[in-house]
Amino acid sequence: LIDKGFTEIQIPIIQLETIFKNKVGEENNNMMYNFKDRGNRDLCLSPEYTAVIQNLSNTYFKNDNDVKVFYISECFRGEKPQKGRYRQFTQLGVEIINPTKEYNLQITALELCILFSKTAKFQLNTEAKRGLDYYKNGKGFEISCEALGSSKQICGGGEYQGGNGFAIGIDRLLELLPN
Repeated sequence: LIDKGFTEIQIPIIQLETIFKNKVGEENNNMMYNFKDRGNRDLCLSPEYTAVIQNLSNTYFKNDNDVKVFYISECFRGEKPQKGRYRQFTQLGVEIINPTKEYNLQITALELCILFSKTAKFQLNTEAKRGLDYYKNGKGFEISCEALGSSKQICGGGEYQGGNGFAIGIDRLLELLPN
């Protein structure tokens, strides 16, 4: 990604709960690990990072266009563990903040999945209904792999207010490596 002009950023795992409220969809809202700190602030362990990037696009990067960033960070969701889907998982995110032109991130995401596991067959759905409320028209794209069984999504993304991006579940990709 660095050779394509992306800069790695570090995002704190502990976030204000308000960053995700009404953005990550009802299902993920119910799975967030929420708590109050000593200052009585409502915090959470980050369930994902696109909402954080969206917040950065409106604040820190509000005067910048076509900012290309990526991150590799831990996420937390109180969901039922499944093959390659855990309560704590690693996410690779690729985001373009305040884009001024069209970027075909679906192809970049697919290339990354294929590079990681050359033996798996991936399916790209460019009309996916995303359960995250910040995606434009509630639509985005998803990449799935039948080899993962019933919970086969490995990557998801799309356009949102302030950016365009995707995230790949690293733990899910690791499930596809030969033993």
